Amino acid sequence: MIINNIDAVRGALLAGFGLLAMGTPQAAALVQDATESTRSCRQNAMPACRELNQVVSFNLRTGQQRAAVGTPDPIWSINGSPANTVAHPSWSDNGRATWVSSATQGRQSVAGGEHVYTANIWFDQDPYLYDFVRTNLTLGADNTVVSVAVNGTEVYTGDGGNHDFQSFENFVHGDDANWPWVRGCNEVRVTIRNSGGPSGMSVRGAVRARCSRCLTARPPQSD
Repeated sequence: MIINNIDAVRGALLAGFGLLAMGTPQAAALVQDATESTRSCRQNAMPACRELNQVVSFNLRTGQQRAAVGTPDPIWSINGSPANTVAHPSWSDNGRATWVSSATQGRQSVAGGEHVYTANIWFDQDPYLYDFVRTNLTLGADNTVVSVAVNGTEVYTGDGGNHDFQSFENFVHGDDANWPWVRGCNEVRVTIRNSGGPSGMSVRGAVRARCSRCLTARPPQSD
C-alpha cells in the first residue's frame, strides 16, 4: 500500500497504534506501511535553511537522473504506480524534462479519462520559516492538464487546451502564508485527461523557498 498524503500517514500510524494496543493482527502492517511511506518521502527533501535569505529549491522535473525510456521516473508516480519515462520522435521537447506515462513505450495506448500524477516533497522545517514558497512549472500533457493540487488543495486549474504532446502551459503559485504546505510530507498532484490513445505528462520546474525567518519563533496560535 502506498500512502502519499501526510494526514493519511498520521492516520495510519494512529490507527496502527490503536489496533496494536488491542492486539489485532492488522496493526503491524499499518504501522509498517506508514513508516515506509515516511522514509520514502524523506528521500525527496527540500534542503534545510542554513542562513537568512538563503533560497532553497526542490526540482520537480520529470526525467531526472537520466531515467532510461521504459524505466520508472525517480520521483513521479501515476495512479499509485511508478510513472515510466516514454519518448516519441514527434513529441515536443520541454527543455530537459522528459515525458512520463503509465505506458512503457511512446506508441502504447492507455485508458481514456483522468490520470493522476503525484510527487512527494519532504519539508523538514516548518514552512512558517520561509518568506515564501513558490511553485513555477511548465506543464505538458496528452491531452489536457486538468489541475494541480498540493496536499489535496487545488492551486491551479488547467487552461483546457488540447496539448497533444506538442504544447505547454505555465503555472506559478506563491503565497505569503505558505499555505497549503506543511512540515513533513507534501504531495504535489497533477491531474490530466486523456481522450484516448497514447498519453503522458511532462513537468519542468521547481518548488523554491526563501529562508527569511529561520531565527524567528512561530507566534502562538489563537483558538
